[in-house]
Amino acid sequence: MLGLVLSALRARAAQAWAVFALAVLLVTAAAAGPWFAAGAERRAAAADAAAAPAAERTISVRRQTNADGDPRSALAAYRDTVERLLPGAGRLGITVNMLLDGAETTPRVSVAHRDDVCEHLRLDGRCPQAAGEVLVSAATADALGLHTGDTLTLRNQPRAKPVPVTVVGRYELADPGGVYWGDSLFRADAGGLDPLFTAVDTFESPQLAGPVFAYTAELPESAFTDPGSPAGERLRAAGFALSRGGMTLVAPGQQLVDRITADRAAIRGGALAGTLGTVVLCWFALALAGRQTARERRGDAALLQLRGGSRPRALRLGVGQLAVPLLAALPIGLALGWLAGRLLGGPAAGFAPPFDGVLGPWLPAGLAAVAGVLGGLAALAAGELAVLRAPVGALLRRVPSPGRARRAAVDVVLVVLAGFAAAQLWGTGLRTAVPLLVAVVVAVVAARMLATAASRAGAGALRAGRLRAGFAAVALSRQPGADRLMALVAVAVAGLCAATGGWLAGFDARDSRAVQELGAPRVLTVRAANPTALLGAVRRADPGGREAMAAIVDAAAAPPVVAVDAARLPAVAAWLPQWGPRPVLVPPGTGADAPAVTGGRLVLRARNDGAGPVRLAVAVQNTVTGRSARLTLGPLDPGEHEAAADVAGCAEGCRVVSLDLLQPRPANADDAPPKAGPATPPSDVAAAVLTITELRQEAPAGRVLDAAFLGDPRQWRTGAAGPAVQVSARQGALTLTLPDVAWNFDDRVYVMAAALPLPAVLAGEAPAPWRLGDPTLDLFGGGTVPVHVAGTAPMLPVVGGSGVLVDLDAAQRLGAGGSSAGTYQVWLAAGAGPGVEDRLRAAGLTILGADDTGARAARFAARGPAVAERYRLFAAVLGLLAAAAALAVAVAAERRQRGADLRALRVQGLAARTAAAAGRAGSGAVVLAGALTGLLAAIVARFASGPSLPYFADGWNPPDPPEPLPPLPLLATAAAALLLLALVWRAATAGRAEGKTR
Repeated sequence: MLGLVLSALRARAAQAWAVFALAVLLVTAAAAGPWFAAGAERRAAAADAAAAPAAERTISVRRQTNADGDPRSALAAYRDTVERLLPGAGRLGITVNMLLDGAETTPRVSVAHRDDVCEHLRLDGRCPQAAGEVLVSAATADALGLHTGDTLTLRNQPRAKPVPVTVVGRYELADPGGVYWGDSLFRADAGGLDPLFTAVDTFESPQLAGPVFAYTAELPESAFTDPGSPAGERLRAAGFALSRGGMTLVAPGQQLVDRITADRAAIRGGALAGTLGTVVLCWFALALAGRQTARERRGDAALLQLRGGSRPRALRLGVGQLAVPLLAALPIGLALGWLAGRLLGGPAAGFAPPFDGVLGPWLPAGLAAVAGVLGGLAALAAGELAVLRAPVGALLRRVPSPGRARRAAVDVVLVVLAGFAAAQLWGTGLRTAVPLLVAVVVAVVAARMLATAASRAGAGALRAGRLRAGFAAVALSRQPGADRLMALVAVAVAGLCAATGGWLAGFDARDSRAVQELGAPRVLTVRAANPTALLGAVRRADPGGREAMAAIVDAAAAPPVVAVDAARLPAVAAWLPQWGPRPVLVPPGTGADAPAVTGGRLVLRARNDGAGPVRLAVAVQNTVTGRSARLTLGPLDPGEHEAAADVAGCAEGCRVVSLDLLQPRPANADDAPPKAGPATPPSDVAAAVLTITELRQEAPAGRVLDAAFLGDPRQWRTGAAGPAVQVSARQGALTLTLPDVAWNFDDRVYVMAAALPLPAVLAGEAPAPWRLGDPTLDLFGGGTVPVHVAGTAPMLPVVGGSGVLVDLDAAQRLGAGGSSAGTYQVWLAAGAGPGVEDRLRAAGLTILGADDTGARAARFAARGPAVAERYRLFAAVLGLLAAAAALAVAVAAERRQRGADLRALRVQGLAARTAAAAGRAGSGAVVLAGALTGLLAAIVARFASGPSLPYFADGWNPPDPPEPLPPLPLLATAAAALLLLALVWRAATAGRAEGKTR
């Protein structure tokens, strides 16, 4: 039997090699999927972990307890407790919230100690070494006017015993984006004061009661990338164990775990769908090749039956001829599958030789390859059984049996099953197979129509005397399996077109999201003292306004806020069409600054119409550095008086921000909470009235607020959050009235330095409070101001579909210039020169990081859906190659029969050129019709199924999704596929016998 099989293989070597090529493609597709999925999952997880913020790679175990006078021993015991339940290496910290005497708006501040904290700070001073020594952030020091050597008073409760601490230095975070600062417990809340870092001995004081102990650790990359180390499960188990010990696990990394899980699901779904689609195409191609080659074995089967051979023997002989190349392809396909999976997905986790890593990707790859081979063998055996079931007379007849009803029934079943499968897979992880299933429906229907049309067209052409076209059409209609071959070619071409379109559309989607998340071609994250300093530095570095723009993003606000230097927005920002028209955020009629305060003494002339002394606090802000200062003028007794105070820190010029009439305290207000700011002497007066007639400065002399400015009501506004002060601006004077004692209200009067309400562009739903009253925003924690929705957009830069866009210049003029909340950025235009970063540093900014749209799009390309699209394209190419191999087998199988028919026609007088053209045109028409049908099927599948795969695992999609089948790439892909098939067809038909007949 083996000798007969080998002899048959030598006799039909071309067909055996074609089956071998098909088998190699089949095994390669089956084995590449598991290898690709294993490597791509690891690579995508590593990319997710590398791009994640530090907070998402950090876990914190917290417990509120007492130090019992010995914080060092308490921290050591806490470390031992945590590490018994959560092995690893972490840092210890301890923090407690205290009241800070003298703070203007935020009296609470965190007092904290952390291991190695000074190594992660830039110090102006020294590190705390003894109890009662603290470090103050530069922003807090500027806000409170603190210097090294000053003393602060802390209290646990409003009337508790004071705890004096000494400032030994100012600090700035050296690596604010690093893992060390990933624990939010040791960062300031939005709009709050930065922590005061101190020595651990400070917590020996009983007044620092109820501190929170924290153990902070970074999750290693292996926790996210290794399949055997699922971070989500470990974190949940650890959280349960820690909670039983009275501790709380804060693990923002769960968000990262969720993203990695979604990426893995996308990769597995894409790999499974692509592998199954290609394997089924290869099975179909093998079945078609088996039926085509079986026609040449019909004589062998008939002879075997005439000689008394049994059907099992004949089946072994027929299948053996095809099983040998199929089995020979197994090791080669396995090797190629491993290589393709490694190249497309990257090295798999736990890579090892087969005998050392059986439980790794080798096992599923081997099982998939064996399953593919067995399926291919079954497809070939089905063709052989069809031959063996035929009687000897049918086997010896050269004209194929009709069997049209049976083939039509099979087509109907195939169409119904493909349509049902497409409906079931829609919305699942295998939805990437939906376009291919829709293409099957279109291709099968079109193939049936083509066969019928070719039969009728051939008969009509022959009657009309058009022999070349008539013989070609008749040959096409009578060629066994021509409709199947055309359907196979059409499905392969449609799959390639859909995969290419999805792959190209992914580039546009990733570019669009990169621009969406950044807002400009290149974005620098910088450090600045406040928004005013940021704005001024960028304007000094780029006075022309064509290269750089200051921006602040406050994602923690409700709604999220993006403030940009609106005058530079058109020149710098990469504004997408889906964001709508560019907004106008600087309308005409904005307020003008009062004359600047430049130094010397500030003199107030006012009339006190109340019954007791009052003071007036004047807040000024440096127009260059943004540093704020608060001057207290008074006390002013009843009647008309002048009061003066020295001005410091205004050499560059300061603008007046607000006026605050300090309320007199009633005699019975011992339990009332103290108002922020300098204390006022007790008084029985329940109201205060102050009329300001002039505010001027000495040396150099000049008026700051003259009668015209003071008496203009357009120049003044009150706070938006429940003001307690009444304002009257008329007749060259400003009158401030406190009608009653009102604690915890914003009773300041602000200079109208910009138009109100502040214009804003809103994306998404308006916040609930806006629907109940006038819209307001807390701009970077620096004060609440009314806003006006000047426009809406479906999406906005950085914040996406929910947030507001405002003008940064107007925001900092309206009182938000002294806060450090939000992320400070500099957006750079596409044409920004290489020296702009150096100019920004020279202007006083510290560049903490940089990102650009190209780098961010590349990071998206390493994520699950994008990687799955690449594999889908690879699988589609294999499917097209399988169709090409099946075409070669079909053409080779038809060569002898078609040549004999045409030689008989030559004897009857048919011209040689007509015979040769008719011989080639039949199979050539199958190629052309298959390619055109595939192009049509791809278009129908696109409109019937929509985008086959989400572009991002988190569900984000562009508001204006890219076209998944762009016309030019679609035509180019179809043309390339047609060219490949035409080359295979030409090689298979070269030197055909009918072309050489005479």
